[in-house]
Amino acid sequence: MENNIATKIQKLLNLSNNNPSSEEAQAALLKAQQLMAEHNITMEEASVESKPQMAKEFVEGGQSCYWKRLLAKLIADNFRCYTAISKGYGICFIGKKEEIQIAVQLFNYTSSVLERNMQKLRAKYRKQGLSTEGISGDYFDGFYNGLKAKFEEQVNKNNWGLILVKDKAVTEYFNSVTKKSKIGSGRVQARSYNHSIYTQGYNDGKATTTQKCLD
Repeated sequence: MENNIATKIQKLLNLSNNNPSSEEAQAALLKAQQLMAEHNITMEEASVESKPQMAKEFVEGGQSCYWKRLLAKLIADNFRCYTAISKGYGICFIGKKEEIQIAVQLFNYTSSVLERNMQKLRAKYRKQGLSTEGISGDYFDGFYNGLKAKFEEQVNKNNWGLILVKDKAVTEYFNSVTKKSKIGSGRVQARSYNHSIYTQGYNDGKATTTQKCLD
C-alpha cells in the first residue's frame, strides 16, 4: 500500500468542500480515521521497518482560542500525534510527517465547519432579539463530546485501540522538541448552559451519515 493516505484524505475533504454540513464533516473525520487505521494495519502486516520521518507543522492562530485548542488535541489524539502551543505561531502538530499532515487537514476542515455553524447560531439568536452570550460555548461543548464519543465508538467497534497508539519514536520526538509548551485548555469559553444548544452540538458531532465519503 502506497504511503499516500494524506492525498486520499484531501480528496475526501474536497468532496464536501462547498459549504459542508456538520454531518459531512463528521463522516470525513471518521472515514479518515478508518483509512489511517487500515493503512497502519497493512504496514504492520508487511513488517515495514523503515525509520519514520518526524516533523512539526504550525496552524496560525488558535493559541488563545479555547475550542480550537481542545479540537486540535482531540484530532491529534485520534491520529497518532501530539499538539503544543508555540507563542507567536499558533497550534503546533507534532509527529510523523504524514500523520500530522492528515491531522492538520482535518483540523482546518472541522474548525471551519464549526465556525460557520456557530456564526449561523449567533445570527439566528440576534435576529430573534435573544442574547448570544455563551451559546457558542454550549454548541462547541456538545459537538466536542459527540465527536469524541463517535471516535471512541468506531475505535472500540473495530478494535483499533492499539493500532492508534502513538509510536514510541513519536513520543520521544515530541519530548525532544517541547519543554513547557504542551497544550492546555486555555481560558475556558463562556457558556449559557442551554441544554437544547448543547444537544444540537452533540448530535452534530455524533452524526453518522456516510454521504460523500471516499471508498
